[in-house]
Amino acid sequence: MLFSFDPKQLFPLLDSIENTYEASKVHSDTVDAHLGFQVHQVEALIREREGNAPWAGLDPSTLLTPYTEIRFMLSKLKLEEGQHLAELGSGYSRMALVLQEHYPDVYYTGIESVELRAAEALRVLKIHGCHHAKVISKNLFSESTIPSAEVYFLYDLSRNLEDSAQILEALKVQARDHSIRVVGRGLATRTSIERHHPWLSQVVEPEHFGNFSIYRS
Repeated sequence: MLFSFDPKQLFPLLDSIENTYEASKVHSDTVDAHLGFQVHQVEALIREREGNAPWAGLDPSTLLTPYTEIRFMLSKLKLEEGQHLAELGSGYSRMALVLQEHYPDVYYTGIESVELRAAEALRVLKIHGCHHAKVISKNLFSESTIPSAEVYFLYDLSRNLEDSAQILEALKVQARDHSIRVVGRGLATRTSIERHHPWLSQVVEPEHFGNFSIYRS
């Protein structure tokens, strides 16, 4: 299904069955340009500095979750005022802009390992007055990186299940203090949770969707 760009409704809530992923990626590129992101330029600079590193110089359609999918995922969480959402592997923190528009009283922390991406995210968030958002550039696989939050977004950071498992162990520590929800997007992340983290996948029945699942401790 094709849908047109509307500057008055940047992040439409679409039925995922009716929406096509390719159309969402095209739409997201247009929204990025409208918001002032310089993703292609930043990724070219990262490639220049880091050479052939697998995470450098990626195409936005590969690296970033489309805005419409972000909106759909957030709609399933029933977020409440004052809650804190942490995005682990936040890229350019597109999610913070969707929160600002539709959930302005939810606090956001993005954790991004690549400093240039985090800096570009902060630049754009400042332009658009995202006062409840912050972005931190840190090693995602350091336990000290994980902030205290009610909701965590965890993506397929690599095909190595051990990468996701390391972060999930840090989240397990957070869950000892309070109940958390984890949105797992991608096969590797969900496989790691289902196979090795029954505290998250088997205590409360998870909700499964096409590209993501919502788990509760």
